[in-house]
Amino acid sequence: MRNVPSQRAIAEHWFKNGFFADHAGSFYHLKPQCMACDEPSSRWSQLHRCHIIAASIGGSDEHNNLVLLCSVCHNVSPMTNDPKIFWDWLNESHLDGVEEGATVINEIIAY
Repeated sequence: MRNVPSQRAIAEHWFKNGFFADHAGSFYHLKPQCMACDEPSSRWSQLHRCHIIAASIGGSDEHNNLVLLCSVCHNVSPMTNDPKIFWDWLNESHLDGVEEGATVINEIIAY
């Protein structure tokens, strides 16, 4: 049985490691949000736990291999065994087309 950290524990891990550096205050004042597009969420538990290196190709369930993404960003995130590729994707302006991608995904689902 896999023991995957909670979304809140993942967020706290990245907060302590400086990911949310532009956030002033303590972790407990941080609002739940996608780590890629900053889309807000009403609860941490609504965000997807996304592997930096996918579990299916050997990635671990440790905090440092997991990020929190909204469903749209999770669907378009790269499956890679190279963490640099993932972090480059996360930090680039790749999200310019996410809204259009979400529309396409929703249209496919509705079809």
